[in-house]
Amino acid sequence: FETADISYFDVLEYNGELLVPNIDSGNDRIERYAFDGTYLGNFATSDGATSFDFMQQLAVRDNGNLLGAGFSLPSGVYEFLPDGTPLGIVAADGFGPRGAYELPNGEVLWTNGSFVRTDGTIFLDGNSFRFITETQIPEPATAAFLLFGAAALLRKKR
Repeated sequence: FETADISYFDVLEYNGELLVPNIDSGNDRIERYAFDGTYLGNFATSDGATSFDFMQQLAVRDNGNLLGAGFSLPSGVYEFLPDGTPLGIVAADGFGPRGAYELPNGEVLWTNGSFVRTDGTIFLDGNSFRFITETQIPEPATAAFLLFGAAALLRKKR
C-alpha cells in the first residue's frame, strides 16, 4: 500500500484485479491491487479540480465499463473505460452520490445522503443511504420450499 494518506471506501474485483477508491485529500484516485495485496498502480487519478473527488462505491456496467460514485464536487456518478479512461458524469450530476449501480434497463440507480433514485425517479427518501447491493429474493414458491426444508432439518436435529 502507498504511504500517503489512506482512506479507502470500497473494494471491487474488476478484470482480474482489485480496485480500491482512495480519498487521499487532494490526491484522490482509484488504486489497483493484485489479490495478494500487491499495489499495481492507479486505475484513475483525480486532477483535484475538474474530475472525481471522494469516490465511494464502484460498480461494473453490463458493457464492462466502471461506475464510480464521486461524492464531492464536482460530484456525480462517473463512468470509466476498462483501461481507466474517464468518460465523465453519467448520473447524479451535482447530487453528491455515495452509491451507484446499473439497473437491467441501463439506467443508473444511485444514492446520496437523502434518497435513492435514478435521474428521473426517487425510490426512497428521508434517510442516509450508502452503497447498493443486488440481492436475489426468491419467488413465493421457492421461499416456501426453502422454509419447509429448513423446518425439516431442524426437526431432524431434535
